[in-house]
Amino acid sequence: MYLIRYIAQAVVALGIFCLAGIYLAHADILFKQTTETENAGEQVSSYEQTISIQKHLMKIEIKPKNADHTDTQTLIFNAQTGRLWIFSDKEKQYVEKILPKNKTTKNQYMFEKTNRQNTFAKFLAVQYIVKQNNDMIGEVWLAKNQDTPMLKNHLVHLTQVFQSDPQQVILNDLLMLDLGYPVYSILKIKPDPKNTQSVVLRTRLEHIETPLKPFDRTWFSVPDGYQKTKDLP
Repeated sequence: MYLIRYIAQAVVALGIFCLAGIYLAHADILFKQTTETENAGEQVSSYEQTISIQKHLMKIEIKPKNADHTDTQTLIFNAQTGRLWIFSDKEKQYVEKILPKNKTTKNQYMFEKTNRQNTFAKFLAVQYIVKQNNDMIGEVWLAKNQDTPMLKNHLVHLTQVFQSDPQQVILNDLLMLDLGYPVYSILKIKPDPKNTQSVVLRTRLEHIETPLKPFDRTWFSVPDGYQKTKDLP
């Protein structure tokens, strides 16, 4: 399903929202990030994600930056109930999923710290080289780890939903090692296990803020006019 594929690309960088704890653990948080996919050096997709967080609730709006794409996707997650809604804004439909309990997975990737530092969206980050079977597959820039268990719980659940995706396996390994949270990453992955062709995925934190006014609770509800379905086109 194309919608799941786009959302999976976005979720790989959701470790970024854990940085919200730097501001205030129980405050509403809004941040933006971009995700780009390249194949053979050419950009094939580019998306902007806007993430809203209020306590145990999270909403992700995914908008394609490519003029050839007109669809937008939205995801709403409730960490208390484990309920995940995935919306097709074009079709005015949505599906509901209940996330399974988290499972401990064995580390499949190695992360080697370098001496390089850089700043992304005002956060100082350190570079780590990502390796699999001693082969370099990319790099992640991690900001200092913060004690944000409430927000981290969102990330743990979401990575569980997309655990079969190679991006999510990398993110799960980062969570288990507790090295920090990614604010920028460049990863060479194989989206389809049946296909040997790899693509390059770039994700970058662009902006983070605490809104002046709290989000209305309806912001995290099913919009009027949307119909529930078993699957999306």
